[in-house]
Amino acid sequence: MADERFGIVDYVVFSVMMLISALIGIWYGCGPGGKQKTTAEYLLGDRQMKNWPVAISLLVSYLSAITLLGVPSEIYTYGAQYYVLIISYFIICFTVAVIFVPMFRRVNITCANEYLELRFSVGVRMVGCVFFILEYTLYLFVVLYAPSLALEAVAGIPLTASILTTGVVCTFYTSLGGLKAVVWTDVFQSAVMVGGLITVAVIGSVEVGGLAKVWEINEHFNRTTFFDFNPDPKVRNTFWTLTIGGAFTAMPVWTVSQTAVQRFLAIRTLKDAKRAVWMNVPGLIVIVTLCCLDGLVIFAVYSGCDLIKDKKITSNDQTLPYFVINKLHNLKGLPGMFTACLYAGALSTGSSALNAMSLVILEDIIKKRMKNLTDSDAARLCKIIAVVFGVIVIAGAFIVKYVGTMVLQLAYSIFGICGGPLLGIFLLGMFVRRANSKGAYAGVFSGCALTAWVFLGSVFYPPNKYPGTTSVRECQFYKDAVYYTSLDHNATTSLNVTAEILNKSQAILDQYGDGYIYNPHKPHGLTIDHWKKLQKTDTAECIKNVTADTVFWMMKSLKITKHIMAEDHFSVVDYVVFSIMLLISALIGIWYGCGPGGNKQRTTAEYLLGDRQMKNWPVAISILVSFLSAITLLGLPAEIYTYGTQFYLIIISYVLICIPVGAVYIPMFRRIKITSVNEYLDMRFSFGARMLGCAFFLLSVTLYLFVALFAPSLALEAVAGIPLSVSIVATGVVCTFYTSLGGLKAVVWTDVFQSIIMLAGLITVAVSGSLEVGGLSKVWEINKKHGRINFSDFNPDPRIRNTFWTLTMGGTIALLPVWATTQYFVQRYLAVRTLKEAKRALWLNIPGLIIVVTICTLDGMVIFATYADCDLRETKKISRGDQVLPYFVINKLGHLKGLPGMFTACLYGAALSTISSALNAMSLVTVEDLIKRRINLTDSEATKISKVMAVFYGGIVMGGAFAVKYTGAMVLQLAYSITGIFGGALLAVVTLGMFVPRMNSKGVYFGVLTGVALSAWVFVGSVFYPPDTNPGLRSVEGCSFYQQALINDTQGILSKYDNGTIRNRFKPHTGTPLADLYSLSYFWISGVSFGAAFIVGLIASFAFETEADRRKKVDSKLLFPTKAWLRGFLPGHKFTWEEEEMAYLSQGNEVQNKKQENDLLKNEDTKL
Repeated sequence: MADERFGIVDYVVFSVMMLISALIGIWYGCGPGGKQKTTAEYLLGDRQMKNWPVAISLLVSYLSAITLLGVPSEIYTYGAQYYVLIISYFIICFTVAVIFVPMFRRVNITCANEYLELRFSVGVRMVGCVFFILEYTLYLFVVLYAPSLALEAVAGIPLTASILTTGVVCTFYTSLGGLKAVVWTDVFQSAVMVGGLITVAVIGSVEVGGLAKVWEINEHFNRTTFFDFNPDPKVRNTFWTLTIGGAFTAMPVWTVSQTAVQRFLAIRTLKDAKRAVWMNVPGLIVIVTLCCLDGLVIFAVYSGCDLIKDKKITSNDQTLPYFVINKLHNLKGLPGMFTACLYAGALSTGSSALNAMSLVILEDIIKKRMKNLTDSDAARLCKIIAVVFGVIVIAGAFIVKYVGTMVLQLAYSIFGICGGPLLGIFLLGMFVRRANSKGAYAGVFSGCALTAWVFLGSVFYPPNKYPGTTSVRECQFYKDAVYYTSLDHNATTSLNVTAEILNKSQAILDQYGDGYIYNPHKPHGLTIDHWKKLQKTDTAECIKNVTADTVFWMMKSLKITKHIMAEDHFSVVDYVVFSIMLLISALIGIWYGCGPGGNKQRTTAEYLLGDRQMKNWPVAISILVSFLSAITLLGLPAEIYTYGTQFYLIIISYVLICIPVGAVYIPMFRRIKITSVNEYLDMRFSFGARMLGCAFFLLSVTLYLFVALFAPSLALEAVAGIPLSVSIVATGVVCTFYTSLGGLKAVVWTDVFQSIIMLAGLITVAVSGSLEVGGLSKVWEINKKHGRINFSDFNPDPRIRNTFWTLTMGGTIALLPVWATTQYFVQRYLAVRTLKEAKRALWLNIPGLIIVVTICTLDGMVIFATYADCDLRETKKISRGDQVLPYFVINKLGHLKGLPGMFTACLYGAALSTISSALNAMSLVTVEDLIKRRINLTDSEATKISKVMAVFYGGIVMGGAFAVKYTGAMVLQLAYSITGIFGGALLAVVTLGMFVPRMNSKGVYFGVLTGVALSAWVFVGSVFYPPDTNPGLRSVEGCSFYQQALINDTQGILSKYDNGTIRNRFKPHTGTPLADLYSLSYFWISGVSFGAAFIVGLIASFAFETEADRRKKVDSKLLFPTKAWLRGFLPGHKFTWEEEEMAYLSQGNEVQNKKQENDLLKNEDTKL
């Protein structure tokens, strides 16, 4: 709310616009506007819509925030030539109205790709479907990113929050209200867009001195040329490029894109449909004219000082947002109007695309496989699909910020690569009788490959941008340079103008001359040949190796520099080791998903629970590696390096955890034969309690997986030089692939394989590293010398990060929710044949956990011993504590070819294991707790949806992992905090349900919400009052900067480091008393959540108990048999769970068999 940021009026204007959009969705989704019960209503507006709202919807769907941001910046940067693009709109509309609209209405299709099946084959239809979804998913990444960039600039709202806000509102009203909501929201948003553009143009031109002055300034800089007939296609904007090239670029959007076809079919008659197409032309001319006028106004305002050269903006797309907030912020409400204008464009395009993708998925994929789907069920699935793609788009928008091109250029490139080939085969089918499916395949893939190759080539040989003439004459840095160079010798002496300032000033004048910047077109003098370009790099010799061809090609395409690919990074051997590990993981998924290993996972029992027939030892290993994850493998050595060996005592908590899990939770869950943990909450309390548990489980695991995916990607960036974004996507895709394909069996057996990789990587690092230092005895000696060997700190203060009590008691409470009530652990307990084997699988974890924690601790000690005399953080070698292990591997062991690859494979093995387990569990919870409650599905259909949900959550996790890098906490601390906030409260209410018969649903609601709120409050409070981290004794004696300070007697450095030693004693907060609460060790956050939920839940159950609650009889199987269990310890008495379990299992099998029989009968009836 500071200067040049959003005021209250701006927030009101912006919020009202978002609210109206959401209300339109509610009106058509739940209100009198229509509940959209059929696919015809939801996807085609019941084919009864009028032409004028459809015309407006076509217009604003095409424009989007990309146009509203991109066109003004294009005009500002390159001049008014771009305005000629309006001629291409006439060419496009003529083609659409004469050819495509009549053809599509003639064959009476619902989805554009239906034509490809009717004309060619089902396979061609599938290709069209895939290309459309890919095109619009990538395009929506840019559409969603554009207004978020603006909101960050004008309101100071972080990009993350902005992307989430846009995506959620757009997904909400699209999924709820269908095409009617999309069209009528477009009508409203068109008014907002036009209003915003006009306001900016009018007020901006008044700021300059009127439209005549705007034109005069632009003409002075030769910016008003409209007819450059240069035929060179390499020149960015010419008459031919904008008219003919523009028509070809935008034609796929208007002709064969589902977003447009859907609207042609939603109108009553052919005549009205054609009229709707032509009604777009005036609207397009008005919008583009306003955008161009905005660009001319902005240039006129800053004509004397180019914004890029003055470093006011870093991207050309920021010109319009910068202008609004810099020049018009004093007019309250205008920044809000401008941002609402951009958001209107984004919401319109996004909602149209989401609705169209729902239709394509339903018609081209789902209905082909689920023949018995009713129309109402299909409408519900469309809404779910809209939500799925909405989440994927939100995630993908975070990636766009790493792309260097302007948003307008990026959007047109996406349309060209994916849309151009599709337009080609549609035209072939319409005009060439002998065209067939083989030609369609060859044409699409050739066209896509060639255009993608040209696009990637532009990375190596960026086209000469040829911006118009600009100036720096009014920039302060240029004025200063002119002033300083004009001073005589006496003046410079009196003003203390140094030689450095004079040299810098002269360099500025040499660069800019008279202050004008001329940019003539300079064509490339080099051959456009990617291979020759690669040969000029230092890695040419490596590329000759056939094995690494593809990998290095990808690296170069992603602008990995020579420095990154040089020393201290992956060699060919490393890539081979790492790639083989990912390949094996994928093959296991194929084996259990499509091969003999899994019988294709036809039922939910097979897919989600391994058919309840898995052995205990692979399940034990799977539990182990699912718990550990890359968070442990990165975080634990970092914890030991930073704080000493005290953390090793966490192994005591593992033993304490297994006692209640084996004695209470495993027998109880197996006794009632549930599939989802939340089923227990439903059976014991109410459906609302189940939904609450489901929501918190999905939220907590999703947040946890953000960290689990970020951790190995951080390592791969360090050791291989692969950008974080590429690494996150690669991990997420492989993991999602084998989880969605092979189910729990694939997850478990991949875990077994990955456990071997993990151990091998950790042992290799420990052995090689200790040899580097001089042996294990030397490692121990160095750590002991620096006071790092500490296992007996019995300080009871919970604010100290690691003490005996925090690690044993706090660790037990922190980790118990994970082992007792987390779905992916319970899933494994239920997948084993008998209770005895399930308990054995649990206890088999202890030796494995001790081994892994011991090796991780040893790794941390080895790393500290290596850098004991020169702390890595003080020398800025690392920026996060989690980077110590990757840095050590590449810095000290990089010469051992293959070891960095082994280490990275080790981390990836842990990450893939945890993520795959969680994705499988989240699929189960979603299907059992949400979808089956709404849609009556057969078991095979539920299995298919489970696989779709695994892909869906995989997309969300990939997007969220990008946000983790903005958090300052170490990954281990962040992971424990997330599981503690949500898991502690859920564990409390499940435990109360098992042991307190009078516990009721009101206690669940009050308890869970209080526990989560209180622990989240403590966690957020720690941001403002960070706990004293109290790291161990460190040294800089061996650092070069300290040695140089000794030689030069630099007292500032010498006094700071006190003889080269850094001592960090615990200093508790002395301010507000709440600071002590916020300073709790992160291990106790789960305890806060559990304690609050337990106490409040118990009190609320008794306080709000009704007569109906008292009369309600709780099934004895849902309560822990405390008396019988305790009596079993007395002489002559014995208590066993096995007999009850066997009786209940047989009963459950009968129910399951009967259910399968009913499904078969249902299918037979449908066929008849």
